Amino acid sequence: MHCFRSLPDPHDEYQRRFFSGCRWIFDPFTTGYHQIRGYLMPWFIVITQFFFLVAFLGVLVSFILVLLFVLCFGPHQKRFLQLIRLIGFILVGAGVSGGLAVIVFALFANRDGWMPGHSNNFFGWAFALAISGVIETLIAGSLFLLEANIQKKKQKYLANSQQKFELEQETKA
Repeated sequence: MHCFRSLPDPHDEYQRRFFSGCRWIFDPFTTGYHQIRGYLMPWFIVITQFFFLVAFLGVLVSFILVLLFVLCFGPHQKRFLQLIRLIGFILVGAGVSGGLAVIVFALFANRDGWMPGHSNNFFGWAFALAISGVIETLIAGSLFLLEANIQKKKQKYLANSQQKFELEQETKA
């Protein structure tokens, strides 16, 4: 959704055509939007949105799996380690995807000519929150992978300790 107040058509050199009002950028019934779509949404914005969508979906899926981990699973469950690893890998993948989105946006969004008033445009608090979210997602994913490694060692140690202590068999003599 884009809202405009007298946005001049960038392809009209005499500036006789203006866009005004709020419209969806992919609206097939609005005349002329298909011609300025590349102007309104450059390639780096599309790439940034795609990678942040992948990151958001990864965090959403991992949130559901974390609820499953907390509420339903315990160390005695058969697929406990696989669940922890899956959560860790999904979070690391989401963090990498979000990191790519932040890097692409940081490299190309602050260039002259994309936004009007280039000298007055700075990255704001939303960009800082995006960086913070990516870092926290990577940390959470690595901590889940670390927890999976610890649980694997605990299960191995428990299996080895149970093999060492055999029960004495009583004989009835």
